This record gives sequence, C-alpha cells and structure tokens, in this order.
Amino acid sequence: MISRRISRPTVALIGRTNVGKSTLFNKLLEDDRAIVSSIAGTTRDRNYGICLWRGVPIQFVDTGGLDVGNADKLEKNVVRQAEYAIEEADIILCIVDLVAGALPQDQALARVLAKSKTPVLLVGNKADNPRIRANAHDALWSKFRLGAVHAVSAKNGTGVGDLLDIVLEKLGIEAPPVAAPQTRIAIIGRPNVGKSSLVNMLCKEERAIVSPLPGTTREPQDTVLTYKDRQYLLIDTVGLRRRQRSAPELEAAGVERTTKAIERADVLFLVLDATLRVSSQDRTLAGLAESSGKAVIIVMNKWDALSKKTPHTLTQMEAGVRNDLPFFRFAPSRFISAKYGTRVEQLFDDAETVKARWETQLTDGQLDRFFRQVISGSKAKGPSRPYIYSMKQTGAEPPTFALVTRGKEPMPEAFVRYVENRLREKFDFTGTPIRIRAKNKLVKPQ
Repeated sequence: MISRRISRPTVALIGRTNVGKSTLFNKLLEDDRAIVSSIAGTTRDRNYGICLWRGVPIQFVDTGGLDVGNADKLEKNVVRQAEYAIEEADIILCIVDLVAGALPQDQALARVLAKSKTPVLLVGNKADNPRIRANAHDALWSKFRLGAVHAVSAKNGTGVGDLLDIVLEKLGIEAPPVAAPQTRIAIIGRPNVGKSSLVNMLCKEERAIVSPLPGTTREPQDTVLTYKDRQYLLIDTVGLRRRQRSAPELEAAGVERTTKAIERADVLFLVLDATLRVSSQDRTLAGLAESSGKAVIIVMNKWDALSKKTPHTLTQMEAGVRNDLPFFRFAPSRFISAKYGTRVEQLFDDAETVKARWETQLTDGQLDRFFRQVISGSKAKGPSRPYIYSMKQTGAEPPTFALVTRGKEPMPEAFVRYVENRLREKFDFTGTPIRIRAKNKLVKPQ
C-alpha cells in the first residue's frame, strides 16, 4: 500500500504567470529546485518542497500560473494542478507583482480565492527596494478583499522571514519533524517516454501533468511517499532533448537540473520507450547515469503498446538493450506499463535491492579470499596480468577497490575488466557500477 501524504502543514503558492512564484519557492526552500525564467508559464506542474522554519517543517507547493479564463488545453491542465494544490493546502499565498501593480487578472484570481474556505494571504513580490515596497500600500489592493499586502522580495529575501512567521501564526500548529527519505530515486529519460505517468502511478494519484507534448515537465519534481513502511523521495526530471533555437535559457536550465537530480539520488530509473530503438538521446542520458556511479535500473515503459508479443519478445528486447548500452550490463531491466500500472510497484523492491548492492562493503576476510583465489592464485585464468601486491575496498556507493601493482606501466584495461567480472561472479553486485583503481608501487633498485 502506497501513501504519499505525510502529516505536515501545506502552503500553496498561487498567482498569475510570471509574478515570481518559483523564485519565492526557491528562496523559501533555500534551493534552486524550480526553474526560474523570464518566459511566462515556465512552471506547469505542482512542485513540492519542505521549508524548515523555527524547527517546524512546512510543505510549500509551487504551481503553474493560474490565469483565469484561459482555454488552452495545456493551460487547463495547469489550472487543474493549481486547483489540486488549493484543495490540499492549509494556507494559500496569493502572489502578486508589486512592480506591475494590481492588474485585472490578479483581481479576478483574488475573487476566486476569496471563495475558498482556506485562509489566504496576499503576498506582494518583487519588493526589491523601499520605493517598490511602498506599492504594497496602494489603495487598489483593498479591492481584493484579502487583507493587507505582505511585501517580500524573493530575489534578495527581504520580508520572507516575516512572512514565514505569519504563516506559522495562521497555522497555529507545530508539525512533527520530517524523517529523511531512506531511498532517493531519480527518474530520468528523454521527453515523452512516460516519466510523469510513472510518477503518477507510483504515487497512485495524478501528481504531474501527463501530456503527449514532448518536454511538458520542465523542472525536477520531488515527491515523498511511503511504501511498505519505508520512505522514498522520487525526483522526476526534465528530459534531455536536442537544443532548440527557442528558449535556449530554459533548455540549458533543464539539462543542468537533470544532472543535479542525478547527483541527489541513490538509485536511477533510466526510462526507455519499449516501442522504439535506443536513441542518441537515450545514450546521452545513459552516459550521464554511468559516469555518476549511482545504482541503475533500466525501466522499459509502454510494454502495453507493443504489438505481436511472443514468449521470446522480452528476452529479445532485453538483449537488444544490453547490446545498445553495453556499459549497463550490470543493470536489471524491468518491462512495465506506467499507463496501466503493470509491474510498477515492483520497482520499489528493485530499488531496495540495487541500493543494497550499491552500499556493499565486503569484509576483509571476503576480499582476502577473493584476492588469493582469483588474482594471486596460480590457477587464475584471464589476460596477462601485472604483479599485484594487495587489493582493498576503499569505499562504497558505488563499491570502489584499489589494487597496488608493481611497475610504472598502467594496468591493462582488459585486466581491470577481468577483475570486475570476477567480482560480479563471486559477489552479487546487481544494479551497481564497480570502480577499480590501480596504484603503482615504486620498487627500489637492488
């Protein structure tokens, strides 16, 4: 049974496009989780994050721009996501732009929010200096009937602490501290392979916008959920795609955040489209995943869309993926349907398995026996090998080993592969890369 909601106060940031909601969200979290851009409508999904203020964890929800009356199909999805955030919020922050002043769209939105039973605070953003901050006292704001304007600058932090104090006062509760997630999973893949659909199915709710338009998800999404009494952090990411002439600033930010999401994770779900061959974009992402040293599961999505399946289809496709991504032969492949939920929950158990292998620390006895039997033993088979004095495990996450050798020549790559293969045969390193370093020992001349 999966449960996403964890008892904590929730505050939703609502406002029209380009009033600085994502900038304020980042300032509250002291992180750059959401993409900030001058392009209106950059944020399209709900973006969750925890702010710890005076010892109290508060969950903030960044939403897409809520422009009342816009009938565009994708914008309707954005409006729906904002409405979901309003429904689950304990407090709503109605964000307005003090530089632009009170616009008709703001007033129309205020009328909608005023009908909500949830407390609403009117927050005037971009109060970057005293002159702009004075705009908070404009008489036009009184027509919003949401009380006084709380002036803040998401850019430099002015007034943010005061706003958080008011939020705590309005909540009137102290939420229990949030335990750190035990496993952090980044879901990576090129656009339109079904990452958002997978997140939704894992969470058992419509958590991210699902759209056939490539690149719908534009910023990493953090979702905390519980499965079998274990807490997980899901990090949904933008997909790498060919750089386009339009919005290069946004594209560069998306690539950077995908890389950061990988860095923050323990386990990577590399999502591929089972109906298509592995593409150059898939290989690019796989290369980032491989160089990161994180545990990896290859998730073949859209299994339901494959036609003419035979008893041999799965085996043939798995062999094809391993041929296209040979450096991921250690990673298990799972064939799922995010649309229908087929084998989706099994991914949590898979994540636990590969994470345990990723954290493996062999005992001195295990490694000593391996060294004597496989490397220094006279019966060991394999490529011509250098003289090796010792072998030690120098770290985990991923398992890393050091070989001390004689001579000045670098260790042959073939022998490094030989050692890795023997390690995998002797110990179960499913899903995790292995790092092997060679260090030459200087030998004094006789």
